[in-house]
Amino acid sequence: EAAFIGDQEDFTELLGNLLDNACKWCKQAVHISVKQQQGVIFIIEDDGPSCEFEKLDALTRRGFRLDESTPGSGLGLAIVHDIVES
Repeated sequence: EAAFIGDQEDFTELLGNLLDNACKWCKQAVHISVKQQQGVIFIIEDDGPSCEFEKLDALTRRGFRLDESTPGSGLGLAIVHDIVES
């Protein structure tokens, strides 16, 4: 029953990047929860390796990657951050 108020392309880009990231790093499972609280909240969890709390902010910088062993551009979470901020 939650509602995303915004552009459909932003919604697709947002969820696409979050799910791509979770699927890339999970071992076996990805779980999605949605809540409505002063807007919509997406909670995407995977069973992959975690990130140190101190490094979480760095993940939203364009081109920054904590682990270079998996293919990627380092743009996905930066795009998500930009969409959420706008």
